Amino acid sequence: MAAAHYRLRAGDVGEARAWLDSALADAPSGSLRAEALIRLGEVRLLGDDWRAAEPILDEALEEPHDDVRLRIEAMVHRAGVSFVSGRHREHGANLIAAAMRSAEELGDPRILARVIGPYARWQWATGQGDLDAVERRARELVASVGHLRVMDRFDADFAAIKYWRGSDQSAGALFSQLLERAEERGDYSSIPSLLER
Repeated sequence: MAAAHYRLRAGDVGEARAWLDSALADAPSGSLRAEALIRLGEVRLLGDDWRAAEPILDEALEEPHDDVRLRIEAMVHRAGVSFVSGRHREHGANLIAAAMRSAEELGDPRILARVIGPYARWQWATGQGDLDAVERRARELVASVGHLRVMDRFDADFAAIKYWRGSDQSAGALFSQLLERAEERGDYSSIPSLLER
């Protein structure tokens, strides 16, 4: 699992997948298996294999454990599959709303900082909620994003929303800043996602 984590951070998706496949072969039921499934789902998402990621993340959500952080992470990734693929959109919207509620209840700003960006995307996509209020709430969490890959930071989500709203120059400037930050940090797994914007 640790080797897969570092391979993924280095941008070596294929090697990360091989390590995770190996970990899953021996992982007992519970939080360890759920985490391995989440990581494998993440790897498949980075490899643009959305259809393969869907059942993996569904299995992670069904895995019996009481680790709220892992459950939130699985919900965020699974909602992301629905967002990009367009499949089971109502399910995805419900999952991200549940993840946001759970993150708020947990009270950990680092977890909330990870959830609020995807939540904002869904707010924009569904036309529900007060997106400006979500963005203001996100700004309160700026100090809690240091541990995240650049592509997982909420400013990347808000840059995408600006782009979808037609603010190309503003979004482009934000993506350039994020790309520079990823390159400075050696965050190679974020670079392809940021370059496609």
